[in-house]
Amino acid sequence: MLLVLIIPNFLVSLPTVVYSEEEEGFFGESIIQKFDVSSKNIQHTGVFDISLEFIGQSEDSSKPYYIYPGKEVFIPIETTTYTSIELANALPQLENAKLEYTSGGIKMTFLEGVKESYGIGGSFNIFLRGLNTQEDSTNTVKIGGETIFISNSRGGDRGVFAGKTGMFYGESNPDYVRWFLRGNINGDTFPGGPLKIQDKLGEGQILDGSGIEIGLFWGGQQHQTDYIIYNSVEEFLSSEFGSSAGSKIDYDKDNGSIDILIPESVLSEKEFSFTYDALITDYDIKEFKNKAEFNYFENQVPNNITNDASVMNTMSNGNMYGKKRANLNINKVVKGTEIPIPGVTFEISREDKGPLFSGKDNTTARYTTNEKGEIRESGFIPGELVVVEVDAPERVKFNSDDKVRLSLKANNKEETWTIENEIETVSIPVEKRWVGKAGETAEIHLKADGQTIASQTVTAKTNWEHIFKELPKYDATTGEAIDYTITETPVDGYNTTISGTASDGFVVTNTITGKVSVGVTKEWVGPKAKSVTIQLLANDKEVSEATLTAETNWQHTFDKLDQYDKDGKEITYRVTETSIKGYDSEISGNVAEGF
Repeated sequence: MLLVLIIPNFLVSLPTVVYSEEEEGFFGESIIQKFDVSSKNIQHTGVFDISLEFIGQSEDSSKPYYIYPGKEVFIPIETTTYTSIELANALPQLENAKLEYTSGGIKMTFLEGVKESYGIGGSFNIFLRGLNTQEDSTNTVKIGGETIFISNSRGGDRGVFAGKTGMFYGESNPDYVRWFLRGNINGDTFPGGPLKIQDKLGEGQILDGSGIEIGLFWGGQQHQTDYIIYNSVEEFLSSEFGSSAGSKIDYDKDNGSIDILIPESVLSEKEFSFTYDALITDYDIKEFKNKAEFNYFENQVPNNITNDASVMNTMSNGNMYGKKRANLNINKVVKGTEIPIPGVTFEISREDKGPLFSGKDNTTARYTTNEKGEIRESGFIPGELVVVEVDAPERVKFNSDDKVRLSLKANNKEETWTIENEIETVSIPVEKRWVGKAGETAEIHLKADGQTIASQTVTAKTNWEHIFKELPKYDATTGEAIDYTITETPVDGYNTTISGTASDGFVVTNTITGKVSVGVTKEWVGPKAKSVTIQLLANDKEVSEATLTAETNWQHTFDKLDQYDKDGKEITYRVTETSIKGYDSEISGNVAEGF
């Protein structure tokens, strides 16, 4: 039985893909300048590389070689029944493009960063391993329209039962090489004996305990029905398949060796895999090597395989260049705060009066802050910009004659300028008036939308006046006009009335208050009548009356009477009596002592 060794997540066997005549070759080929295959004749498991160069521009979609975020270049890979392709190393990492495998090839997708560049170009190399599992044959794969012939003169012995391979992370994890050990790849039942692996690192690498994954895959990884992953040697050995079942793993950091023993009872029906990272100690080495010896049983027959695996150091197998554009990042806030101001419009121009963008004639542009008070624009030619505020919401103070100069540098995506504005202000005058005798002081409180924000004591020395100055006219957060009102700390013996508005000023009037009681006692000289009616006069106007009888003990009290009129003048109270035939009336007394 012949199997293709497939390393999960990294080594991918691609299915056959058939394109029509007009689709043959590349998608997105207009930007491709060069495509090469290093070798078109290789042996089974041989490594070769493909290289690609591209150029483009991101200024004008109507012109050739236009590159934009999301644009794709697709290199199709066509295989046959017996051939497949694996990644021999990690895909290169490009600054503004992403490389990935798809179902039938390699795809390069340009990222958002291309908007920040012009004069774009780049190249990459990808190292691939070709597989032909048909013994004594030469079969083909097709990559980007180029045909590669893969010969196999020894049959598909690679990976029949066990094998080793590796992968160079590259820029994604530049300090490590990843190695893979696998046995009983088909998940055979009771193959005949244990699996022994002796693994030894080559020069320029050491074991430091990183990246260990130990897996058991029922039915093998390619056709697994279940699996278990352990993230350390200790975790595996303490499991039911570990030491108690006879498994042994000696992970020796000092000499860079790993010795593994997996008994048949554990191995039966399961593929065993041991994956680990090796720390790079010599970055000048062009090829990292590793040797693994596998002693195992297959179909009850003992066997031995020695794998000399190698991984190319491909740290520099991809690059992308371009003249960097500059970004304009403005945050508009209320002065002294971080509160954003949306709806502010700026006009942008260059100090040298030249065009703002590469490939365009625009010398000015206008941008308005969003709901976050931000302007986020890109694509500018680096240089000195002049920023002028030309419009703003009613609540914001601005001067269109003021200019802000910004120095835009290439690739300044994280650079931000904060421009502050003051909110329109209002001053609110307050006048204190007294009706009646003036008090000594009065405390006035200013409220904004119902919340007290300031207080002021006024006296005769301040001429009973105060101005609350430079108050924000609008709420900085909501933009709504602030409702300013005033209150006064109550003054004993006075009533308070407040008139006016925030725009016209407020008048606080304190009117003196007080209550008095007027007592009346009726005295008779001679026989008493049945009753008598008494009138109460305030400033000579009748305001009340009372009937006195023997039952009232000829007495009455007019109580809770205002002591002062609305102008603060003390009210004069007196009483009169309705005439009684046959009697003369005489009234004596006063308010304080009674009548």
